[in-house]
Amino acid sequence: MKRINTILLIILATGLFYEAAAQSGISINISGDPADNSAMLDINSDSKGFLPPRMTTQERDQISNPSPGLLIYNTTTNCINVFNSPAWHEMCGECTPYPPTADAGSDQILMDTTATTLAANGQGSPAYGIWTIISSTGGSYSFSDENDPEAIFTGTEGNTYLLEWELSTACDTTSDQVEISFLLGSVEIPGNAFCQGAPISATPCSSVPGAVLNDDPSTPLGIEYDWAVATDTTHGVGFGATTGTRALVEIGGQCWARYNANIIPPDPAFANPNPGVSGDVGWHGYWDYSATENFPNEGRLYQWSAAMNGSTDERAQGVCPDGWHIPSDCEWMYLENTLGMSTADQQVANAWRYSGDVGFKLSDDTPLGTNSSGFTALMTGFRQTTQCYAWSPCNMSNNQNITHFWTSNENPANLARASRRNLHNGNTLQNAVHRRVSETKAHGFSVRCLKD
Repeated sequence: MKRINTILLIILATGLFYEAAAQSGISINISGDPADNSAMLDINSDSKGFLPPRMTTQERDQISNPSPGLLIYNTTTNCINVFNSPAWHEMCGECTPYPPTADAGSDQILMDTTATTLAANGQGSPAYGIWTIISSTGGSYSFSDENDPEAIFTGTEGNTYLLEWELSTACDTTSDQVEISFLLGSVEIPGNAFCQGAPISATPCSSVPGAVLNDDPSTPLGIEYDWAVATDTTHGVGFGATTGTRALVEIGGQCWARYNANIIPPDPAFANPNPGVSGDVGWHGYWDYSATENFPNEGRLYQWSAAMNGSTDERAQGVCPDGWHIPSDCEWMYLENTLGMSTADQQVANAWRYSGDVGFKLSDDTPLGTNSSGFTALMTGFRQTTQCYAWSPCNMSNNQNITHFWTSNENPANLARASRRNLHNGNTLQNAVHRRVSETKAHGFSVRCLKD
């Protein structure tokens, strides 16, 4: 009975203590001074500090539904952290106010698939801090910062989106809207005004599903990959190579097919095995229009519309696999730039360009072609529009001396013509690359596919 009475007295005293604390606050000190009137808990000492809970970032992030104002010491960053919804914030160093932001929609941000942070080309966005996309129009997005490498910024190529963003620290919060011009994997050619703003794919071969690194040390300017799917002749799957071994090559971040396309266009309008003189209407094989190549991986020769599978869009898929396309004139310039061609030469039209000895680096022709890029350009010849009759094969010009590759660019001044590149194994031309911007589409040229 005596023990029960003692417990009742303790409970009563505790209740009175908490009632008094609720009115005047709790004071922890050795002086006996009451708590400050504004404080629920007043800790006072001149020899010891207050030690908050200590935990790693991972342990902190496992706290369920943290309340705003929750305080911990982060042993990962060695910094006090405070929770201010919706995120934790570091409390280290001095706070610097954010710079003023621009009006909504004034920024143009060029995104690419390799970006790890959002950075604006101009005013209107802070140069530091964490960007969090909180809403968007026109597309679905997710993006965090360099602390979250799994977050991916995605969108539709060629579209522009108006996004809202918010920046917060323990010291300040600011928000605004920003206009994003989204170009998938796009890059710039330094100093090349002609291609400024043009979409240029620079996607590594390691991003191609099924690609396996198999680098050839004899091609130091390129990195080869095996790709078993390359041998598939189904449109949208492979490009009809005779082998998947080292079927891809990465040059300057671009992933190129290492062999010429050998795919029949799926549109029956472009599958005529014996096209006429003037019509840009079909594909054909080699010499006799059969599917048999004269040499392995020379592929088919295509009239332009057949190569593009009827599209006239720059960087159209054409006869290439899904996720690949017919390279543009500017994407060829990017390749040439990577291999050492001067910016001035890149833009020269209808002439041979010699700087950088790029012809040597692309050509697999011996003895002078070094193929140091691994591009493995073969001298396939090309089909001319002359001497082509219903009863006679069309003229195949300069077999084993020259090769031509289509680009996906029409000539805007003459839509019956398009841009192309060619290489030659002549003594004075082997180190050069010819760029022509007005070639009749009815010629039959080779195609190399480029990863989107």
